[in-house]
Amino acid sequence: MMHVKQLPQWLLIGTLVMVSGYCEVTLFVDFAEDGNTIDQIQLGALAGSLVLAQHTLAQKAGRLFAKGHSKAAALLGLLVFALLAISITASTVFYEARYQASRSADLQAGTGYQVRSQLIADKQASISSFQDLANKEEAKGNTWMAGQHRLKAQEIQQQLPALLADLEQLQTPQTSAAGIVADLLANYRWLAWVAFASIADFIPGLLIVLATIYPETTRQQRKPTEHAGSPELTSSTEATLQTPQDETPTDQQQTENQQPPTLFKLIEQLDRMPSWKECNTRGMSYRQYKKQRDELEKAGMVRNAGDGTGFELAAGGVA
Repeated sequence: MMHVKQLPQWLLIGTLVMVSGYCEVTLFVDFAEDGNTIDQIQLGALAGSLVLAQHTLAQKAGRLFAKGHSKAAALLGLLVFALLAISITASTVFYEARYQASRSADLQAGTGYQVRSQLIADKQASISSFQDLANKEEAKGNTWMAGQHRLKAQEIQQQLPALLADLEQLQTPQTSAAGIVADLLANYRWLAWVAFASIADFIPGLLIVLATIYPETTRQQRKPTEHAGSPELTSSTEATLQTPQDETPTDQQQTENQQPPTLFKLIEQLDRMPSWKECNTRGMSYRQYKKQRDELEKAGMVRNAGDGTGFELAAGGVA
């Protein structure tokens, strides 16, 4: 169960994942055929799945690394970085597309653009009019007059390239904050887009991995029978997990030197569920390991992850 103090962290993760997912889904949907709903749904589902897979596999890699499976964690890490590169690229292109759309809207809203656009439209209308007049005169047999109208249409048409070039080079002040920043950065605005995209992808992935490798547990000096939210341990479990209180420090030290540490003590030392190999190197037999693990599972302190990676600390850890 998630602790209250972890709520802001998971809210941040969820928010940034949705931001990254929105950018990637929107961009992928743009590749769909216009009016083809099935294509749009398919590409949107693909983009969303890639974002979820990125963070799910990051958590899985962190869990495998925490349990000592470094090779499997490295393989998953490579896949996570590939998905991360796709996500950052998609978000970067999305931001540039939105910048271009904003710039185009600001440009078309400017007075200079509207005046030049209207002038070009008027020129094109004049060309059409002269061509119509030429056709009518030619139909009447007035070839000379028809030729004059066509010459006039050609003169006007020769003015259009200069007007269009002037329209394309027209600069209009940006009104949006992102547009102003992009204008200041000029051709380096791609660095800003990459930075924004990286923030939306790196932070949640990093927080998920850290939360998996280093889970936050509340440690207090109390007996296992006082573990919050766990059923009481049986007397046999207490005898297995705890050191008798009536031993002197010297006797206790000698006992610890002669006998392997209990699974509960190892969990306290490592702050995670140790593997059977780790316990075996400390002198614990598999029979002892399994017996103590089963007792901790009954007490609600450990659980089987169910994904093939073995046992792990239950929610809340070992207090």
